[in-house]
Amino acid sequence: MNALFWVMGRVDGRLVLNIDEVADTLGLAVQTVDNQIDDGSFPIPLRKQGRRWLADARDVAEHLDLMRAQAREAHDLAQSRRNASPYAAMGRRKKGDPPSPSPDLDHEMLPRTSVKSFEEIVRELGERWVRSQNSPSAETPPIEDSKDDPTNAAPSIFPSPEKRRSASLAKSGN
Repeated sequence: MNALFWVMGRVDGRLVLNIDEVADTLGLAVQTVDNQIDDGSFPIPLRKQGRRWLADARDVAEHLDLMRAQAREAHDLAQSRRNASPYAAMGRRKKGDPPSPSPDLDHEMLPRTSVKSFEEIVRELGERWVRSQNSPSAETPPIEDSKDDPTNAAPSIFPSPEKRRSASLAKSGN
């Protein structure tokens, strides 16, 4: 009941709060409290006196203490998950924190031979590419020198404009 004195201080030491004071103490809008009362989901026990709903300051304080305990528990759980994250095990930490090995990750059990570094992968791919460029494959025919071609350019897979014109003339029959 840590919040009891705080709640009573907000309402001049009274033990009974009306809906406006309850909403203000909980940080909610009065309409939100009214809606929760109407649908039966308001978490604090109320009593009706005439047309007004009233709450006991001890119940309001107890609810605030419960909400604080739940928030604290959620915060502690989030902190423990954050500290046990895989990034923490890889050595990522906040600035100024001392490095600490993760107890649930044994680095000696990881097979180092099956994991290649980025540099090893790039080097291997580069060597494959160089080998493929140096050895002629069956799929790509070697480029032959053409004495008719003054630029000595590689043959194109697309026909030249002259060949296209002669092919279209041959199709049309002219």
